[in-house]
Amino acid sequence: MVRSITAMDLLNLIILAYALCKILPYVDRDFKAWRGCSAQQIRLKVGKLILQRIFLYRMAQDLQTAKNKSSLEKAFGKLLVRFAKLN
Repeated sequence: MVRSITAMDLLNLIILAYALCKILPYVDRDFKAWRGCSAQQIRLKVGKLILQRIFLYRMAQDLQTAKNKSSLEKAFGKLLVRFAKLN
């Protein structure tokens, strides 16, 4: 069977992502609680963190350009407190 370079690169990328998910809890202290989790669970948790950070980043950008900053600042502050309690 002849394998294409693209398929081999994709397979190597998948293997690398799996290995990084398994190594992450041992490399970074922030993820120490995830040491017993599977690679899939770690992938889902990292995905949620990334989505939260993207949402907060976009919210901060909108806050800087919004006309009615005071109400958005209050809502943004409440969101930050809520996210801090979750993490």
